[in-house]
Amino acid sequence: MTYLNWTRTAVCTAALMTGTTALADVTAQDVWDQWKDSMMMMGDGAVNIGSESYENGILTVSGVSLDFSDDMSTFSAEIGDFVFEEQGDGTVSILMADSYPISISSDEETVNLTVMQSGVDLVAGGTPDAMTYDLTADQYAIVLDSIQGSEPAPEGDMRMAMNNVTGSYAVSGDDLRDMSYDLSIGSVDLLADLTEDETETTVLISGKVNELDVNAAITVPPDADFENAPEDAFAQGLSMAATYSLAGSDYIFDVTESGRSTSGTVSTGESMVEVSFGSEAMLYDVSVNDVQVQMDVPDLPFPVDVSLAEYGVLIDMPLSATEETQSFALGLNLSELTVNDEVWSMVDPGGQLDHGPATVALDLTGEGKLFFDLMDPEQQQAAAMAGVPGELNTLTLETLQITAAGANVSGSGGFTFDNTDLQTIPGVPRPEGSVTIDISGANTLIDNLVAMGLLPDDQAMMGRMMMGMFARSTGDDQLQSVIEVNEQGHVLANGQRLQ
Repeated sequence: MTYLNWTRTAVCTAALMTGTTALADVTAQDVWDQWKDSMMMMGDGAVNIGSESYENGILTVSGVSLDFSDDMSTFSAEIGDFVFEEQGDGTVSILMADSYPISISSDEETVNLTVMQSGVDLVAGGTPDAMTYDLTADQYAIVLDSIQGSEPAPEGDMRMAMNNVTGSYAVSGDDLRDMSYDLSIGSVDLLADLTEDETETTVLISGKVNELDVNAAITVPPDADFENAPEDAFAQGLSMAATYSLAGSDYIFDVTESGRSTSGTVSTGESMVEVSFGSEAMLYDVSVNDVQVQMDVPDLPFPVDVSLAEYGVLIDMPLSATEETQSFALGLNLSELTVNDEVWSMVDPGGQLDHGPATVALDLTGEGKLFFDLMDPEQQQAAAMAGVPGELNTLTLETLQITAAGANVSGSGGFTFDNTDLQTIPGVPRPEGSVTIDISGANTLIDNLVAMGLLPDDQAMMGRMMMGMFARSTGDDQLQSVIEVNEQGHVLANGQRLQ
């Protein structure tokens, strides 16, 4: 199933399973009309309704099912009955079946699932043009029933359950439909306990996510053709933004194949994911703290213990053409990575290297322009044919930090680029600026690697010669290199011209 088809499925699922504060007057028919409109975004013929009846403020909708497909897969759900009951105060209570089946099929296999929900209290209010909901639920769960067509087919138990759910959901707008939700989930339970007899494979994965909070906003163009032209949706106004945060998570796993078992535990502390995507820009920002991994693996007589103080990735970039420059950013953070001494003994049995925590951190920012709207299908083709899809105006190394085995590299600096000058450096906008790199402990690390037999003498000598050419000593086993490009396009290292 394509990304956009998953998007339309998620939109409709959110509409069926979430809610916010009731504010004004709506009728049972108002609420059902909105639900039908949301489900219709799956495509013509995707929603099937058995019957509708209204009596004494209660609208009963029977035999609701969803069926839609794309080039890769088919999705179907037998949702059953909805009951919309007017409360007499301008709000409507909504009842659904306690469970219903879902089937996802491809050319090779069919996955059968059951959605289960218990203790659900869902109330709609607001106005027909700006409807709101309130939601509480003891549990929402998705359970794997079977996988058909896969050979050999695994058997066992696989499920995900969200517990103690409270939150809000709102829908408004005509030309563009705006949906927002705010959910707090006490915990999420994950379980996969599968066996495949033919290959003698067993998989056990069990986990719990604590205190998950989700905030999101989605804008959907009602006239978008997700079925026949999903690639046009972003150009028509489709956008989404979401933030996920959790207090921590814990997992255990045990995978056995042909009598060989790999088992262990994984835990994380506070974590955050922020994502947004639209026609103008995209953002992916993830931060995970206090990562702990312990594994027992075949052929090793000792466990593998890995810890990480923080893991982070940042991608922030524009996607549309503008007359003004736009900023972008790229980041990577692996902070205080450690492994246990038994692992170190495999590469450093004599203990000659520093076994302290390792860190890799990179933070790049810049400004530039795009010449094309990258989410427009027609302009995508033009961008692919163009030699350069945009121009780079500035690039700044905000942070560079590499610490490992007793050596440390740090750096910062930046460059501007003159896009009107492609002659000084043929074919490349002329850069101007500098970056400063500081290195400590490099010679000691080289000595240790040579003594361990991991680095040949001739390669060690070449490395020292390169450092001597590009860096100057600033202290005991401390070097600094200032790489500069001046306005004439000359490249200098510590004032000495290289080009």
